[in-house]
Amino acid sequence: VVNQLLTWFPGHANYVEGRLTLFGHEARVCGVNDAAAEGRIRGSTFIYWYADEVTLYPKNFFDMARTRLSPPDALAIGTCNADSPYHYLKREWIDKQHERDCKVFSFVIDDNPALTPEYVESLKRDYTGGFYDRFILGKWVIASGLIYGCWDERRNECAGVPGRAEAIIVSVDYGVTNPTVFGKHCYCRGTWYRSEEYYWDSEREKRRKTDDEYADDFDKFCGRDVPEAVIVDPSAASLALALENRGYNVVPANNDVVLGIRTLSTMMARGEYKVVAAACPDFLRERAQYVWDPKAALRGIDAPLKVNDHAMDDARYFAMYVAGPEKIPAVHEYGTTGGRYDHVIREMLG
Repeated sequence: VVNQLLTWFPGHANYVEGRLTLFGHEARVCGVNDAAAEGRIRGSTFIYWYADEVTLYPKNFFDMARTRLSPPDALAIGTCNADSPYHYLKREWIDKQHERDCKVFSFVIDDNPALTPEYVESLKRDYTGGFYDRFILGKWVIASGLIYGCWDERRNECAGVPGRAEAIIVSVDYGVTNPTVFGKHCYCRGTWYRSEEYYWDSEREKRRKTDDEYADDFDKFCGRDVPEAVIVDPSAASLALALENRGYNVVPANNDVVLGIRTLSTMMARGEYKVVAAACPDFLRERAQYVWDPKAALRGIDAPLKVNDHAMDDARYFAMYVAGPEKIPAVHEYGTTGGRYDHVIREMLG
């Protein structure tokens, strides 16, 4: 957003060391990554507030920012993708827009003037289930049922890697009482293959292993294959250190759960992620039981049910490493609508 302002208004917008000046007014640029961000704006007064992806903001920040818009004609503009129908923004504002001092504008993916028709069609092919309803159709729906419903045995399961691996990445989900899982991923001819897995369930085996024992098992698991990266559960600091001491290139995993699920779903739908069925039985078992948590959905939160998720976790760590965060196509003349939405802009600004 800041870069676009600098491009659109040369001479009237300036940004230096986190401070934005726009048409002579100071603008606060504020990241909202957790509930503590509310303290950054407490006591301030604003005449305009632009909030990008506002459904990701903690409610306490949203409520505080709203109280800071005290001057006459102060205005807030928020953009977002659809989310759970139980989200506070949906229940308290969108559903009550006629009772509140607000207006709501809805769009589908085809309305985005910055995306080419070819890219829009590719997105429609990539998204499935609840993600399709939200990000393509703009519907506020519950994330429910099987998470990887896009899985197709004919497309996503195979008997083996069809050639020599061009790259190898191993992802790790670590548990003390829960299972510890290694997933070996081989890149071959434009596709990633989960070629082999290690699954140690301490409860089932009636014995816990030490980090050194897991590191020994990891050496045997890799064998002669030297992974270019080992993506490790960010909470597994001790195991990560043990693997680093043995010379492995350890990378902390990105643990954004929903984005990781969405990224892996896209790879599955495109046929870019395949599993060697005979070598990865625990992945296939968990995949068939991996579902959204219905109680979390009623609180407006998208979260998987925390069972049968260990191979699922290591797989999304891998997906985030090779394909996330989401890659946005180059945007040309962004913000130029050719008059298609001038009436919307006029109405938003009164």
